[in-house]
Amino acid sequence: MKYFSSLILFFLSVSLFSQIEKPAFVEDMKYNKNSVTFIINKNEVSQDAIYFGIRRWVAMRYLFSKDKVLLEDKELGVITIKGHSDIPFNNPHKELFNEKQALALITNIKSMYVVEIQIKKGKMKIQFNLLNLETSNSLDISEAQFLIKGFNFKDLVDQNLVDQYNDRIVRSWMFVGKRKTDRAKSLTPSLFNNFNNAVFDSIIADLASLNRFIEYSLKEDW
Repeated sequence: MKYFSSLILFFLSVSLFSQIEKPAFVEDMKYNKNSVTFIINKNEVSQDAIYFGIRRWVAMRYLFSKDKVLLEDKELGVITIKGHSDIPFNNPHKELFNEKQALALITNIKSMYVVEIQIKKGKMKIQFNLLNLETSNSLDISEAQFLIKGFNFKDLVDQNLVDQYNDRIVRSWMFVGKRKTDRAKSLTPSLFNNFNNAVFDSIIADLASLNRFIEYSLKEDW
């Protein structure tokens, strides 16, 4: 299996899709091209209980050697972790190929990030700062370059990149026939959108897991 990695490049984009939605348990959410910040209200929970829940979540979530706690200060209410995620990715172009041929397409993403958690006055501020992306099980490095270049947390897709990618399809997919090539071009916006959403959904899953750990710590009856 070949991995292609690159520092993420972000561009001002033309929006083809609606903006990402804020989870119900999140009070506020802000994002830019390479980071996303959440505010979660936990006024009903003591700072000690919040901190204990976070520590339990970190211990269960970040188990690998490449994951590490960078900073921890209970008095200040701060924990910073460097972590990674393996993320399944729904590549819409898979529908155009048989199972064996589809193995050459990108279907997995590895993200590396730093998550900073602050506790203050009954609220948690959680910021995910994306450091790097890698794509796996792709025999086409140029495909990975396009997707990584186009990634951003604002759920925007650069129309220029879509056009460039479709030009590449016309040049390199001639053997599959015009009907399949036209179908592939129509799926390209979904390709970029699914890539963006897969990374964001992975972060939301981590955030929901953290929130559950804090809630469970309140329900435990010794």
